[in-house]
Amino acid sequence: MDKITPARSGVSVVVTFESPFFDWHGVTARFFEMVHSALSSKISIEPSNFSVANGNSLGDVMARFNVFGGTSSITISAEKLSLDFPNLLPGESDLAYEIIRSVESGFLKEFRECRYSTIRHMSYKHVELYQDGPISMYLQRYAIPSVSELCNNTDIVHMPTGRFTLTDSNATWRALCSIERSEVLENGLFLYSEVALMGVNMNETFDAHLERILNIVSICESAFELEWEL
Repeated sequence: MDKITPARSGVSVVVTFESPFFDWHGVTARFFEMVHSALSSKISIEPSNFSVANGNSLGDVMARFNVFGGTSSITISAEKLSLDFPNLLPGESDLAYEIIRSVESGFLKEFRECRYSTIRHMSYKHVELYQDGPISMYLQRYAIPSVSELCNNTDIVHMPTGRFTLTDSNATWRALCSIERSEVLENGLFLYSEVALMGVNMNETFDAHLERILNIVSICESAFELEWEL
């Protein structure tokens, strides 16, 4: 097992509704009040953190809350609820997931008429790899022999990547996972995963759905034979 330590990460959860909000009247105010109620005891909230985007089509209309006024945001549109937390430092992901859980719990209480179609979880991690030699030595296990042969006796640098997909036999979920060289770390790896739950059972809690998703992510990442060193 090759040892790694986290450097930067990001997580995004997108909940798609079974039916869009065709009547947008009052949705923005309800959304803002819900966010304030769910998060005011956990983080600082300023009026300037809230914004609205209008447009000529229903698909352009949205309401947004910027967490701490930065790039992390919680957004509602006619067809989905999006919770985005990019560029997290080590240790910040726990707070991100706490916010995600609190907002989703508050959302279902405020918007009782809303039902979910899919829950999509996307995450990425830039990690430092501890090993003797360059990052290409680790990635060589994913090399396609015929591609490597093309690079023989040339000045072409071949940097392999690993990627695979999984689908539940009942088509209740699907996953994609990949690993490649990090573009921001000299000797680092970039891990990406995407898990989608389809036909969401509204009788189950969001925590149960999220636990299932994170378990799938963990199983997928185990295929890369990496050991976290915190």
